[in-house]
Amino acid sequence: MTIPGSKQNFCPASTGRAQTSFFCGADGASHRYFGFHREGERAVFRLWAPRAGEVFLCGDFNGWSVTSHPMRSLDGGVWEAELPVSAVQAGQTYKYFLCRG
Repeated sequence: MTIPGSKQNFCPASTGRAQTSFFCGADGASHRYFGFHREGERAVFRLWAPRAGEVFLCGDFNGWSVTSHPMRSLDGGVWEAELPVSAVQAGQTYKYFLCRG
């Protein structure tokens, strides 16, 4: 899939099934992959930000520090951060801090 006016292709073949469906416009349930999810003993945060140079996770759990939890870049502009599930509690808020690429 190519964004109109852009030569960048967001339908990478090397990503996992959930990501590929999202990038190709075939998945109406991307909320199951992106955002916050508990996966076993991990709290996983995912965001699609293909033009970001760096992304940080901040929130109640880290005193809103914009540098203490850098997210790692995955294929296709996806960013991910993992925390122990014990580090987050119900009702806490969070945001992503994006820096230009």
